[in-house]
Amino acid sequence: MASAGSLQGRFGIKESTGGVGADLYLFNDHLMLSADMFDTRSNQYPRFTARAYLGLYKTYIYLVGGVDDVLNYTRTQGTAGGFFDYFFGLQLVFNDQDLKTLLLFGGGAAAGGASK
Repeated sequence: MASAGSLQGRFGIKESTGGVGADLYLFNDHLMLSADMFDTRSNQYPRFTARAYLGLYKTYIYLVGGVDDVLNYTRTQGTAGGFFDYFFGLQLVFNDQDLKTLLLFGGGAAAGGASK
């Protein structure tokens, strides 16, 4: 993963195809813009996905929205069109230390409840 200030680039395998992507972190990581391009063989144009993440609570809970397969969007008469799609939702982010704490206390509580 390459990094230059608040811009990070990446390449690798995404959905079983090769691809590239970039993330731009703004406002102390409370806003992130992300883009990926991959799957150059299935359609006329590569698949392009863009997302925006807005931090709602520190850097743990984000509101997410974006578009998928923008370049292959075509309008046709009487049908829904091409493959263009949009999405939105919430994202919960945690790191390894958070997971370790959760498993330490949550795992002990689950084991205690199971023995009763």
